[in-house]
Amino acid sequence: MRAKPYRDSIGCFACKRDRSGLTSAHRASGVLVCLARLNNRMRAMADTNVFDFIAADVGLLQRVQQATAAGVLVVLTTHVQEDELAAITDLEKRVLIAQIPRTKIPTEGFVVDVSRLGEARLSEGTTIEALRRGNWPRYTKDALIGATAQADANVLVTNDETLTKRAKSLDMVV
Repeated sequence: MRAKPYRDSIGCFACKRDRSGLTSAHRASGVLVCLARLNNRMRAMADTNVFDFIAADVGLLQRVQQATAAGVLVVLTTHVQEDELAAITDLEKRVLIAQIPRTKIPTEGFVVDVSRLGEARLSEGTTIEALRRGNWPRYTKDALIGATAQADANVLVTNDETLTKRAKSLDMVV
């Protein structure tokens, strides 16, 4: 499922209910995570483009803040997303994105000229290669995000159609 603004969301990322089956707990959480599942903390790897949607909707931003404060949601990022977010020149947008609670973790895999020492783990790289499919310059960063999501998250949240298709081909929850 691709990330969309709250009003356009089509279902729950956790329990896969469509819009017609959503409960008040779902609506309270911004349809990012099923709050009825308080026992299970949702670990969501957020692609960089998802931060734009959250920052654009103050209500969604508040719901993400509430869900993370309640311990129901953990928004994960790596140095890849943080570097892309730091490059945003629109100051107002950067301020809003800075309000999104997130946990930075090391990438699953190390790619020369992209990964940072101390912020990446060594891996076999099979997931990275499957996600970027030989297109080194264009998909390496997305592949690192996807591989990290597969290793450390319950779901990858992205609005990138290519990454979505490739991740689903590896049986990842997107």
